Amino acid sequence: MVKTGREIEEIILESIEAGKRRDYNRAIILLSGIIDSAAEYPVILLYLGRSFHALGKPYDAIQILEHYRKLRPHCHVGSFFLARSYFSMKQYRKAVRHLKYVLKKDPDFAFAHALLGYGYLKLKKYSLAVDYFARAVELSPRDMRFFNAYCNALFVYAIKLFYEGYLEDAGRYFQFLIDKKGNNVSSHLYLSYIYRDLGKPNAALFHLDKVIELSGKDPLLHLNRAIILLQKGDRSEGLFELKNVSKYMNIETKLTSDLDNLNRMLANSLFKEKEFKKAIYFASKLLKKNYNQPDLHALIGESYRNLGEWEKAKNHFIRAVENDPRNIALRYGLVMIQWSLAEYDEIIRQLNRIVKINPDDPVAEYYYALATAKLGGDRERVIKLLQKEIQKTGPDIYLMNALGKAYIDAGLPDLSIGWFNRTLRLDSENEEALLLLIRANRQLDREEEVIENYKRYLGLRPDSIDVRKEFIHYLLESKHFDIAVSQINHALGYEPRNIKLMEAKAFCYRYLARYNEAYIAYFQLLLINPKSLDYLLGVSFSLIKLEMIEKALQLLERARKHFKANHSILKFLAYCYYRKGEYERASELYRGVLGENQKDWQAYMGLANIYRKTGNSEFYKKFMEKAKEYKNSTSP
Repeated sequence: MVKTGREIEEIILESIEAGKRRDYNRAIILLSGIIDSAAEYPVILLYLGRSFHALGKPYDAIQILEHYRKLRPHCHVGSFFLARSYFSMKQYRKAVRHLKYVLKKDPDFAFAHALLGYGYLKLKKYSLAVDYFARAVELSPRDMRFFNAYCNALFVYAIKLFYEGYLEDAGRYFQFLIDKKGNNVSSHLYLSYIYRDLGKPNAALFHLDKVIELSGKDPLLHLNRAIILLQKGDRSEGLFELKNVSKYMNIETKLTSDLDNLNRMLANSLFKEKEFKKAIYFASKLLKKNYNQPDLHALIGESYRNLGEWEKAKNHFIRAVENDPRNIALRYGLVMIQWSLAEYDEIIRQLNRIVKINPDDPVAEYYYALATAKLGGDRERVIKLLQKEIQKTGPDIYLMNALGKAYIDAGLPDLSIGWFNRTLRLDSENEEALLLLIRANRQLDREEEVIENYKRYLGLRPDSIDVRKEFIHYLLESKHFDIAVSQINHALGYEPRNIKLMEAKAFCYRYLARYNEAYIAYFQLLLINPKSLDYLLGVSFSLIKLEMIEKALQLLERARKHFKANHSILKFLAYCYYRKGEYERASELYRGVLGENQKDWQAYMGLANIYRKTGNSEFYKKFMEKAKEYKNSTSP
């Protein structure tokens, strides 16, 4: 039965009440039943999207809310809820874009300001994050969530300013945080660095003593204290502090007032403590005085390597090697960086220089085997090189992955599997091994293993959309539609307007007999392209399967005017009239199909069913035989 406007409004109100009770499944059932009225009542899509989000299905929410925005492009409420769903998918750029539109429409929406601040924080745009959190606090000063978020963003931004050299600005923010949040160890520590560099040792000492008071006897803090005391000219107390440092660190420290040597010790100690940014900060100050210090370049380069800043690391190791060309350790540091940058030709050249210095260097042989494998070439030679290195070094994830890949490239995927599994026993999250396992198992037609490897990889890299699409394609080809639909939903969270993915989703739901979801999926497609016959038939088929015959009939009668004499529409219409018991109209439509195509088995089947219902067994048998004959003749 087609719903009246009043009935639709009542269903919407009932769904809202269900949402208030947090019965979101009920809300979805109610709203999906009237989704065909979304053009007149777009709010259906808004509440449907919110319900999916509340159930932890942001990918479904995103698709529905994107359609809502098309129908109501100027409604910022849809953009706000869409942004929330994008946040759930960790798609911060898209979330930010929608939130900016929200604030354009409603500049005093405090929560949107806070969410935008959070988005910019995730995108590492700290200045903007601070600005938006500050505005949220201004609009809602009693909300401690906003204030705490503002302070956290301000702290991160202050650290960024500190390392960029804006010491006074950073200092003001750190002091603000201490004033507002009470004594904070990190803020006091950074202020001690700032005042030390600004030539204000008394202020530096005040803040450092606060840190020591709050955090205990960390020898690095006392080393810093000794440096500050010597900087302010208090030699006796500085040397006494240095003596304590020597005891705490269990090292022989010369009682010296040479600040450069002490700062070098501080930089090295920070590096050992994995405080890489601070190590870079103090070592860089020493380099400014004398740039030709290979040990400091190496320390900074290795710090950048640990921070994942490969190009900066490479530049410092190049400088280190230039200053000390016969130092093999420095050259190996450079090789490690080049490995991360996939500069395999450069690695080979660097290894050749190392061998000239030390002809029997074992590490050179290790990297030579790996780099040669990456560059390809004679597969048999590559395999022998890698096998030799594994015999020497024992289990090594890089060598084992390389050997496994060499076997795949040589057309021997069965020999590769064991090597990748050994890698994963050592490193269960090794992405390269999982990707190569997928490749090997696909070549060996091992469906179960392929699916498991894809799932493991995407568990580690959920944002790898290309690999997910590859997985979806594999699942569709191998007819694993139940798994495919969950993967498609996830992918659509990243690409909500991808028509091919939406079509695949609708097909999967239809194949799995999940007709309510198929109906929603096809209807979404129909909203995008109302002239598509395939989408219209998909909606009609789903409605029929859901026993919503009257609604399907109404849709098909409207479509009949636009798709004149289309056999598929006529057969769907005939079936609907048959289900309603209007056998004459159904028979007329089926015969109209046969008038155009005398071998349409579905039309014969439809007429046979009508004759069965009307008690004409002779014609039932006759038309059923024809249906079977033509169906068999068209079967592949």
